[in-house]
Amino acid sequence: MSSCCIIGAGSSKYNALPKRHNFYISANLHYPNANIIFAQDDPILDQIFKKHTEGFLTQPVFTTPQKYSKYRDEPRCYMFDYRKFYNRSSLSSGLNAIVLAQFLGFTHIYLAGFNFDEVKKNYHSDFESIRGDAEYTFL
Repeated sequence: MSSCCIIGAGSSKYNALPKRHNFYISANLHYPNANIIFAQDDPILDQIFKKHTEGFLTQPVFTTPQKYSKYRDEPRCYMFDYRKFYNRSSLSSGLNAIVLAQFLGFTHIYLAGFNFDEVKKNYHSDFESIRGDAEYTFL
């Protein structure tokens, strides 16, 4: 399996639904029943681990080293440190999910919900700094 689809918060996330991908990564709570989740904010992690949000009950959940120290007793929680690969300031959950997909060996990454023009911060420049060698298709 060489491709995956990462679902972020932007309006284009719905473009992934008609397509069928073999592997999905949800940034935060944007895609129920994804194969794995990347989340790093306490309210999101609490919804996953404490409130048992439907569609997010069984997947491995990757988070930053800082948040892992708080949630390490959760059996589905795994630490992922993008700084071992990129010397950058903090990344959003979606951009962390991209680095995680690269680490997992995906060579073609479909991005749905990555509308960089819909947010105040310019995530496009951050994306360019972590792009890596994978092929990217924005849905």
